[in-house]
Amino acid sequence: MKSAKNKFTLAELADSVVSENRLTPEERKLADIELAEARRKNKERTTEDQQLHAKVLQLRFLKEDSV
Repeated sequence: MKSAKNKFTLAELADSVVSENRLTPEERKLADIELAEARRKNKERTTEDQQLHAKVLQLRFLKEDSV
C-alpha cells in the first residue's frame, strides 16, 4: 500500500534492502571462514583502550534497554 509520504510499497522497500543469498553450501562455508578470519584480524588490531571502550558502551546499552 502506497501512502502520500512514500511512493513505494512495503514489499518494494523490503526488496530493495534485503538481498537473496545465492551461495552454494560450499561457497557459504568458504565465505564463513573468510569472515571469521577478517573478524579475528580486526580484533587483534584493536587496542586495550578500544576493547574497554566497547565493553563500556555495551554495558551502557544493556542498562538503557533494561530501563
